[in-house]
Amino acid sequence: MIAGSVAGVALIGGGAWAAMAFLSTGAQPAEALPAGTIGYVGVDLDPNGGQKIAALETLKKFPGLDEQLDLGADDDIRKWLFEKIQADSSCEGLDYDQDIEPWLGHRAGAAAVDLGGEEPATAIVLQTDDEEATEAALTTCAADGDSGWAFSDGWVVLADSTEVAEEIVAATADGDLASDSDFQHWTGEAGDPGIATVYAAPAASKYFEDLGGMGQGLGLLGESPVSDESTADPADSFQGFAGTLRFADGGVEIEVASGLEGAAEESLSSGRAGDMVATLPESTSVALGVGLADGWVDQVLDSLAESTGMSADELLTQAEAATGLDLPDDAEALLGESAALALDGDIDPEALSGATDPSALPIGLKVEGDPAEIEGVLDKVRPQIDPTGSVLGSSGEGDVVAIGPDPDYLAMLLEDGGLGDTDAYRDVIPDQGDATGLLYVNFDAADGWLTDVLESGGAPAEVIANVEPLDALGASSWADGDVTHGLLRLTTD
Repeated sequence: MIAGSVAGVALIGGGAWAAMAFLSTGAQPAEALPAGTIGYVGVDLDPNGGQKIAALETLKKFPGLDEQLDLGADDDIRKWLFEKIQADSSCEGLDYDQDIEPWLGHRAGAAAVDLGGEEPATAIVLQTDDEEATEAALTTCAADGDSGWAFSDGWVVLADSTEVAEEIVAATADGDLASDSDFQHWTGEAGDPGIATVYAAPAASKYFEDLGGMGQGLGLLGESPVSDESTADPADSFQGFAGTLRFADGGVEIEVASGLEGAAEESLSSGRAGDMVATLPESTSVALGVGLADGWVDQVLDSLAESTGMSADELLTQAEAATGLDLPDDAEALLGESAALALDGDIDPEALSGATDPSALPIGLKVEGDPAEIEGVLDKVRPQIDPTGSVLGSSGEGDVVAIGPDPDYLAMLLEDGGLGDTDAYRDVIPDQGDATGLLYVNFDAADGWLTDVLESGGAPAEVIANVEPLDALGASSWADGDVTHGLLRLTTD
């Protein structure tokens, strides 16, 4: 079916298409879809502002992608995609240069549209400047007759039938997605325009259960108060979602924003996830930062109680019996006001594999809190999980405690190592203020620790070659009222 074939442009799997998704952008196809659209992906196969060149330059640094894509800056990405789709469709009789290129524009979109039925209608929107040529090409491809299309002001809408396509066009005339206030709000929350845009309308929440828990996945972008059907209806809490993929400042990034009513009140975070991470040693290879709000343990227990059917008190009693801790006080004391789990780049690969004494592993937890309370919790835990004292060593200075197996590394952690001022960190974590969660990976720390680990593990040469271009990765989240933001950014050498 033609709609299914063209849908491959947006949905085809595999490494090649995953890479090509970086070569798309724009929300213009939203103008050809109705305001009742509940899910949307917009792409541009010839982005402006040098993004196409930047994307290709970045992707070609990876030998595996470069070989698979085999594209240059002047190549027509549309032709590349058409030939990939043509091999698995009923369009074998078409020639791209004669039958497709003269009419096919650079912008496209895929959508789920609420037309009032039990299920949303699916549609593909393609830009066209020649309806007659488009009609001829689509007629050739639709040999099975189970697809349809309709034209609308420079666009062709592909759907399961002509009737559905015409219904979408008619609904768009009453109000288009690009003008919808929710669409404008959430795509704006997702930051500057990029080369791909994804959107889920508030009304999409009623389909989350059918999408295999997608609603809960979106909830993970923030501190979702929605946890169980018996206690809350996602449709009453979900306010919208949008994401943008773009190339910026020498890196690739995905920025998302989602809204859940009541998220601010239910937040587990104090907004201080970056405080301790920024003070880690410059040689840090991996860091995970959290800043937990007062009462976070009770909130976690309440959420678990809703999903397990047990009461929060029952869960608390079980946890105390298993750990020997006084909860929730001991758990909150141990992680303090801000904490960072860190792994240094000066890694002995054998230590990672457990082949040597764990004291040789430069890993540690740096906590800002009450040293006496933290040490009190450690004294309770050590007899159970570290009777030899080889793993949970600790050292403190002021209101900071470092916990880990390597005394020398703990001494490094207690200093202000200045990680937050390094170029690699700032490139992938551009703003750590009020971060609710933070992950940082420096692939080049200690002259390429990841390459050393892979080589010592006997990784194939092609795997190592595709890892070498990596520079740093950063993932951070922050909240603004009930709106939760997330940024994932990757830089290359």
